[in-house]
Amino acid sequence: MMKKALLLLLVALTGTLTLSAQKETDFTSRFLEQDHVEEAVFCQTVGPAMIAQLVTAYSGSLSPEVAAQLKNIKSMRVVTAKGTLAPDELLRIALNLLQQDKGRYTELAEKSHYQLYARKKKDTIVELILIDTQHAQFNMVNVTGTLDADALQQLISKTQ
Repeated sequence: MMKKALLLLLVALTGTLTLSAQKETDFTSRFLEQDHVEEAVFCQTVGPAMIAQLVTAYSGSLSPEVAAQLKNIKSMRVVTAKGTLAPDELLRIALNLLQQDKGRYTELAEKSHYQLYARKKKDTIVELILIDTQHAQFNMVNVTGTLDADALQQLISKTQ
């Protein structure tokens, strides 16, 4: 009887640890936890079902490579400022948070109008953060999933 109880406890703990390890917090969640940020921004989340609908709706106009990349996205979060905090302040908060997590996020590109950061597991990009730095309003897009680094580099090179 004691063996069964220990075995059940071990199985339950293993399942809990596995679930918590798989559920990592994305950058947007951490950004929204910063002082006064959640009240100062709108955050829209696009999940896998909506992304699949978009791929289906635009399948005729998407290249096969882009369609394949979109199918690998788990979620996309779009953050825009409401106007209660200055866009420069929101940008400063986001960049400071990225700087604090230098080991977790690496900068992929910095252009005149945006900055792009990624979180990788081994050689696979699992999270992408795009911050608009050109416009008077703060805009950020956070994508999670399994993204192809080569395809992403091709997109970056086209924006020069």
